[in-house]
Amino acid sequence: MTERPDTQHPSDEQVAAFLDGRLTTNERAQVLTHFAACAECRREMTVAHKVLGPWRDVRRAPIFGLVTVLAAVLAFVVVRPIAHDPAPSAAAVRSPDRVSQPDRLAGITVVAPLDQAVFDSTIVFRWRSGGVDATYRLTVQDRSGGVVWDTTLADTAVALPRQVVLVKGQYFWSVDAQLADGGSAKAGAHQFTVR
Repeated sequence: MTERPDTQHPSDEQVAAFLDGRLTTNERAQVLTHFAACAECRREMTVAHKVLGPWRDVRRAPIFGLVTVLAAVLAFVVVRPIAHDPAPSAAAVRSPDRVSQPDRLAGITVVAPLDQAVFDSTIVFRWRSGGVDATYRLTVQDRSGGVVWDTTLADTAVALPRQVVLVKGQYFWSVDAQLADGGSAKAGAHQFTVR
C-alpha cells in the first residue's frame, strides 16, 4: 500500500500506525474511509492484521519490531507470489487444463448482503457455490479489522448467530473457499452497516 503520486492509498507507515493504534482521530478516520472504498487496501490490511496479531503482545522495541514484521508481511505478500508463480507461457494461458489446476484462484459471487446494506436485525450471508464438496470460511470484521465472528461450513448461506452482537457501525465480511480439486476461491471483502 505504498503511496503513489496518482492515488491516495495509505503508506506502509500509515497502515502500521493504524494497526498499532498510533494515528490521530482524524488520520484514523481518513484511513478507515479509504479502507471502506478500497478493497485492495482492505485485503492487505486484513492480511497484515492477521499476521501481526500474535506479535502485538511483544513489547520490546515496538516500532522497530512492528516495522520489521510489517516488512516481512509485505515481502511474503509481494515477493513470494513473484518468486513462486512465474509468468505462464502463452500455451499455458490458453490451455483448458489450466483452469482445473489446484493453484488457480477463482472468485465467489456474493448474493447478500451486498455492499452498503443496512441492518436493524438478523443478518444472513449468502453466496454462490464454488462447486461440489467445497468448504467455506466466512469472516466478519469490524472497521479496525478485528475479527468479530468467523465460521467454517459446507453450505452457501449462514445467519449471524444471536450470541454474536454487533454494535452500531460499519462491518466487512468475506468468504474464502477450499474447492474439492484443491483450488481456492475468494469473495473478497464486502461492507455492511448495523444501525
